[in-house]
Amino acid sequence: MSNVGDTKTFTLNGTQTVGLRYVWKWWDDTVNVTPTNNISKVLNKGGNPADAYNLRFTVEVVDPYGRSAIYPGALVVNNPPSIVAGSGTVT
Repeated sequence: MSNVGDTKTFTLNGTQTVGLRYVWKWWDDTVNVTPTNNISKVLNKGGNPADAYNLRFTVEVVDPYGRSAIYPGALVVNNPPSIVAGSGTVT
């Protein structure tokens, strides 16, 4: 996970398999559906630079038969979001 700038890349560990769909649900109620196990997300919380934010997300992996598994993750991001504590990788 890069600590430079506002955009962070999140990666679900494991081998990417053809036919899987990844549904990323974010703390800000946005949803991204991707055919890959990684995605970039812009972190721009605003407010006091001394504040830290707990950014929660889940990744639901859906196979071609409709079976799924859900993986939660979270980070603590200081504002500005160039300082990151924790891991952006879910296992």
